[in-house]
Amino acid sequence: MSAFPTSFRIAQAVGLTSAAWLSGTIFSLSYITIPVLLQSHHDHAIPLQPITKQWRTLYETGKRRVPPLALLTASTFLYLAWRVRHNTPVEALASKHSMAVYVGSALLTLGIVPWTAVVMGGTNGELMAWAERGGDGVREEKGKGVEKDDKEEEEERVRGLLARWGWLNAGRAVWPLLGGVVSLMGGLV
Repeated sequence: MSAFPTSFRIAQAVGLTSAAWLSGTIFSLSYITIPVLLQSHHDHAIPLQPITKQWRTLYETGKRRVPPLALLTASTFLYLAWRVRHNTPVEALASKHSMAVYVGSALLTLGIVPWTAVVMGGTNGELMAWAERGGDGVREEKGKGVEKDDKEEEEERVRGLLARWGWLNAGRAVWPLLGGVVSLMGGLV
């Protein structure tokens, strides 16, 4: 039987589970959604304008739903760090660096925020712009007669942006996963 209080063990389970869930939720967009969108374009000749609009809807939905889960996860890890702080009864039960481990887990989980802004920001911006204007950007730049090669080049660029977003998003999924693994290691040591 564990000497740790039940509330502490519950918080560990919530932190680890929510970190894994958050990571899986983020990763599923890269592993399932983006490939399906690109396959729909290729196999069924669905134009990129509706594909990028669907991506924008997914992005906006994720922007509303993922941050609260990340905040819950990080808050849980910070609660655990607080519980093992210096001069508390739980400190005597925990390993020497448990507080730092749990703070690190919270920071890793919140790593999705700067990753999204700094690493993914440019790709997100370009895809958002394309979702708004579609192929019209080529027409505006080239005048009334759009060359077929120009449109194909622009569409290839958008397909590349969607694929790039999938890889960058998979990288974003690693942050909460690492937070969960670090918290697990801290709980075991």
